[in-house]
Amino acid sequence: MSFDSPDQHAQPPAEPAPPPQQASFEQRKRNLAQAVQSEVVNGWRVESQTDESAVLAKGGTTNHTLHLILTILTCSAWGLVWIAMVIINQRKTLMLRVDEYGNVLRQGG
Repeated sequence: MSFDSPDQHAQPPAEPAPPPQQASFEQRKRNLAQAVQSEVVNGWRVESQTDESAVLAKGGTTNHTLHLILTILTCSAWGLVWIAMVIINQRKTLMLRVDEYGNVLRQGG
């Protein structure tokens, strides 16, 4: 009967992973463009964009004049719809930024 010591079958320590490689400027631009395109497909609109960041927005387009007229014409019945529209249609902002490694970072939304 033999007893193996824990050191007998131990594997050598793993080598540390190499540091992540920085992405090229063109790759970072491409990654940001793909992320922006994906968000636009999901209903966001681009408010501003540079090579390394983009600001997108959604909502905030309630036509208050139209809702006021409809509320008057329907003897205030449309007022409930108007209130719901204001709550649902609140403005949201999303900022996308690409880091030096090509990762797209999201903030907000």
